[in-house]
Amino acid sequence: MLLRFAEFVKRPRTFWLALGAVLLLSLGFQLTRPLVGGLLLDEVADSAAVLSMLSAMSFEQMAWHIAVTAGFDFLYPLAYVVLFAGLIIRGFGRYSPALLLPLVILITADLVENLSQTALLSMSLLQLDDASLAAMAWVKAVASSSKFSMLYLTLGVVTLAVLGLAVRRVRALRKIEPPEHRRNDG
Repeated sequence: MLLRFAEFVKRPRTFWLALGAVLLLSLGFQLTRPLVGGLLLDEVADSAAVLSMLSAMSFEQMAWHIAVTAGFDFLYPLAYVVLFAGLIIRGFGRYSPALLLPLVILITADLVENLSQTALLSMSLLQLDDASLAAMAWVKAVASSSKFSMLYLTLGVVTLAVLGLAVRRVRALRKIEPPEHRRNDG
């Protein structure tokens, strides 16, 4: 199964589709910011700050936030996983399975965050007790902290993969350069 996934994410068409999806979904998040009150809960990893944000949201903002989380924010991890995995697999080849582990943890944490966030928003709309909200805010905060940690680690791995691809590309271009343009150091 991993081999089929690796072949899928290495395709140029898959790369461009994933990149397009990430860019469009990122734009979608920016366009929906005013509807949810400005700051997305995804950007906050502190449970007290999350509870404070929730108490300041209107019913409409919470409803929009649920829609954004259930829509864009469940598609976003799928798109960036395909994009990042493709770059890591292309950049590191046979070493890539171990280097995909932070990405696996990242998508898991992001999806747990989305589920807990949707539950937290729904619980707020239903005006459940403070203890239940605090417990779910804690789950969301742990998931968010894990997501951010793995995101930074994954971006580091992706950066190294892209640099490796760039170096290989430059070396390949030098090999096909016409002989009369090569420097003669001898």
